[in-house]
Amino acid sequence: MDPFYQYLSVKCAKCGDDLIRVAQSEADDRVICPTCFAVGDYKRVIKESAGLTTSVLVSEDTKKFVEQLRARRTMML
Repeated sequence: MDPFYQYLSVKCAKCGDDLIRVAQSEADDRVICPTCFAVGDYKRVIKESAGLTTSVLVSEDTKKFVEQLRARRTMML
């Protein structure tokens, strides 16, 4: 089963790409840039305008999922 995801109207400060909210559980709710894979905690990014970081490791499964989302979205545009 795919994790929950949602494109956000918030842009990555580094890439300018739309961020994606990826949540596999309530405790693991992240915002990810589909271009540079910068990551942040969803609540902190949305409510507190916290920045993203590239120092957090993103699992290969999550990267693959986000890459597939990006490819699908690119084909639809």
